[in-house]
Amino acid sequence: MPRFAAITRIRSLRPRLADERGVAAVEAALAFPFLLALMAGLFEFGSVFYNFELMQTGVRDAGRYLSRVPDLGAAEESAKRLAVTGSIASGQAARVDWWTPGQIQISYRTSRTLATQRRGCGTTAPATR
Repeated sequence: MPRFAAITRIRSLRPRLADERGVAAVEAALAFPFLLALMAGLFEFGSVFYNFELMQTGVRDAGRYLSRVPDLGAAEESAKRLAVTGSIASGQAARVDWWTPGQIQISYRTSRTLATQRRGCGTTAPATR
């Protein structure tokens, strides 16, 4: 008798297993976490790309500023502030929250370093063939 009871139980479950109501809800519940993670990744990538563009614009502005001033050494701090805040005045809000002028390193070539490089990396010996 117990053997037949198990068979009748399986037969009674057969209509429930064939019923497809609610399948879409289960599939949506399984797919939702992955879609949410994908959307969060897209927003994060957009934020990183936007901050990169802001920093690139700041560095470009600082380069233009330094190309127009006569004394590069005196204008370095103003150029760093210009890159970070968009203004040479101090006390302005940064373009990117975590970016500070201390994180910027400015290096440039003067006419003296260019002449040295043209001569052969600073060596005074004549070039031989």
